[in-house]
This record gives sequence, structure tokens and C-alpha cells, in this order.
Amino acid sequence: MIKKRFALLSALGLLLFSCKQSAIFYEISLEVEAIEPQIKGSPTNIVQQGDSLYVASRFGSAIYEYKDSEWVPLSPSPGNIIELAATKGALYALTGTPGSLDLQKFSIDSKTWTSIGTKGYNVQSIYGAEDYLFAGAIADHSTNPPTCSILYVEDDGASELTSLASKTSLLKGAVYDGTMYYLATFGSGILPFTEPLSDPLAQQKVADPDHNNIVGIIKVGDKIVAVSRDGYILYGAPTFVAVKALDSYFTGALATWKPEPKAASPRLLLLGIQGEGSTSTTHGYREILLNEDGTLNPDAMSLKESGKNEISSVKDYDDERNGYEQYVVTIGRHPLSSIIQAPDGILFATTTKDGLWSYRERNGKPVWNAED
Repeated sequence: MIKKRFALLSALGLLLFSCKQSAIFYEISLEVEAIEPQIKGSPTNIVQQGDSLYVASRFGSAIYEYKDSEWVPLSPSPGNIIELAATKGALYALTGTPGSLDLQKFSIDSKTWTSIGTKGYNVQSIYGAEDYLFAGAIADHSTNPPTCSILYVEDDGASELTSLASKTSLLKGAVYDGTMYYLATFGSGILPFTEPLSDPLAQQKVADPDHNNIVGIIKVGDKIVAVSRDGYILYGAPTFVAVKALDSYFTGALATWKPEPKAASPRLLLLGIQGEGSTSTTHGYREILLNEDGTLNPDAMSLKESGKNEISSVKDYDDERNGYEQYVVTIGRHPLSSIIQAPDGILFATTTKDGLWSYRERNGKPVWNAED
């Protein structure tokens, strides 16, 4: 009897060991050989101007332009890059070193840089929307959080920064809905402005007053969508509804995604996430399915894991449900600072410290990896 029990326990042990080994081997089979990224470290936001994308390594001297399915250095260089932004008519770069910054504008036609200057403002962030470049500057370090201001410059207007709003929080995004500009701040919510910008609306907090640490904002169909650091999605305009969507954090990376470049409307909203705690490996992004016309459906606004749904930015291959698993062991391990789909359909993302990544076919199958 004892021998039978021992044999049974041994068999169970072998079965469990075999299952564990199978899982380990399966995970190993999903691993993707790491590529050395062409654009390294902590890249700037990826911005789009016309049909071109632009990105740079922070504190590097090269800006890369993605056009005709290839990343090439933009010439000439404006100096050491801190951040990029784009409007309908121009590319902007915040350059220099902390304490000695310059804001420069690139003419797409003449291929030349023009210094706008910072007028002594301690500019920390820049974002473009329609015909305006908006800048967030720290005005007072003695407060906690620091008191900030918002400045702007028009593409075809005055060639220097003009004050727009004072005693705000740091600017984290800008978007235009065809009538109004919505500026996202990390602490003061979402501020609405109409033209002329010198006559702003009352600077009221139009977001839920409990979720004003906004980290990203985007226009989706007929709605403005923003995300707060504490896991809420805010949508609407000119007033916003806040919905709890995540038990961890949003990073602020936002993009719409089309199943193919020539599709009439996007079908997904992509949202960068970051797991709780410094040791978390739950990062990457989540997906929200949009209506067929590209609009947001507030009644079906649930976050989906990439690769787990029929419509997803991540595909299966070899007739197996392995797209999600490979997503988890690649881009799913990295917090994202920005994400965007290029006009040719390739999806790009900037990680917080591991360079520029892309989702494209490599060795016969679509995978996330660093962009070389």
C-alpha cells in the first residue's frame, strides 16, 4: 500500500514538474531577441506634422523623421533636444540644457530653424494644437507642487511666447475640437480657451475636481478624451464626465488605431498604462473599441488587453492565440510615454528608458521590438 502511494505521489510530482516545464518552455518560445534601438534612452514624444513623424532621444542632437517608411536624421540639427511638438504648420523643439533653454521653430518648406526664445520663462513642456504651440513653464518652485504658467505662440503670428494663463499646474497636453482649445494640466484639470487666445474663457476646472492630475488628452471622433494619473478616463467637452477605468495608472500615452492605413475611421483608442509599485511589470497599453465611425461609445468603454479581442492592434500568428502572450513579454513590460500609428499603418511607441519601439513583421511574424 505504501509503495502504491509513493508511486502515485511520484507520478503526480512528475506531472506537475512536466506542466511547469511546459509553461517555462512556452514562455521561452515567445521571447523575442532584443534589438538595439536606433533611437535610444528616453525619447521625446512622437509628433506628427503632415504625413511625417518626428522623434528624438532626449539630450541628443539628432531629430529623426519618419517618411516613406524610414527613419532618417533631420538636417540641420537645432542642438540638444529636450522635447518636440508639432502644429498644423510647423515643427517645434525645446533645446539646450536645464537652466539654458531655447524654443525653436522649424520651417518645413525652407528646412531652417528659427529661435523663438523663452523670454526667461522656465519652460518644461511643449504641445501643439492646430495653429498654436503651447508651453508650460514653472513660475514658482517654492510651492508644492510648483506654480506654473501657460504660454503660446501662433504659427503665423508674433515670433515670441505670449502669456496665456498664470497660477496653473504643469501643461500636459493640448487639443483642438474645431471650436475650442482644451489644455490639460497636472493639477488644474482641463482649461478651455477660445480664439482670440488673449480673451480666454473663465479658467475653470471643467474636469471632475477630484481627478485633475491629467496626463494626456486626445480628440476621438466628436469627443475630447483625457486620462488622469489615478486611473480615470474623462470624456465630453465642454464639460467632462469622469469614469474609473484602471486600478493602476495611466501614463498619458494616447493614440487612435486603424486596422489598415486606408480605413475610413479608427477602431481602437490605445491608452498607456503603468502598474503600481516600482517592481511592477504590468505596463504597455490597453485598448478601447470604438464605434464603426470612429466615435467613442461611453456605454461600452471598457479597457481590453491587447491581443485578446477580434479587433486588436496585436495579431495572432501560426493559427494560435499567441499574440497576447507575446505582447506581454515584449512591449507589455515597458511604460510608454507616447504611442502613435504612422500613416503607413506601423504602430510606434516611446518607452520611458528603452528607446523607440515598433510593431511590425520581423522574421515572418508581427512582433513588438525596438525600432532599429
